[in-house]
Amino acid sequence: MMLSHMELGAESSQRSNYSVRNLRSNESLFLGKDVLEHDYPEYPSVLATIEPSRYMEAVEALRGTRQVFCDGETILLPEAEVQAIEMLRSRFNASTIHGQAEEYEFATQARVQGVPVKLLRLGQAVHDCTGQTAEEMVRVALEQPSATLLAWSALYRSSMIPH
Repeated sequence: MMLSHMELGAESSQRSNYSVRNLRSNESLFLGKDVLEHDYPEYPSVLATIEPSRYMEAVEALRGTRQVFCDGETILLPEAEVQAIEMLRSRFNASTIHGQAEEYEFATQARVQGVPVKLLRLGQAVHDCTGQTAEEMVRVALEQPSATLLAWSALYRSSMIPH
């Protein structure tokens, strides 16, 4: 059933209403102990809106497309998935908005550069309050992982204290 796939990653989508939708199979979110697959949308992404009566058909048509996120009304997929985007436009008359998911720029770069999953998740949680660019955050996470973990952990805890 499609809904169970869409519910698969609902708990990991912290900043948006998008649930992870692994369209390849009914795999878990993790391929291994330290390998991140679909916790966060890729930046840049395309937001596609499809007529509600054809929404599930469009989601099913995206089977095999990487990093597709669904919220029941819209579909978010990487801009690099050009053929899938064109298929949504031509076959489902989708309207699209490019340049979406900027809030996941750090997570995208960190995943590509091989930042450990624990640091990636923590960095994504605190990226708004580090005062650093995504590039700077990735660099310190790779160059000084222990110190970065301590600094970001403290920042995360302090952000939880009501001001």
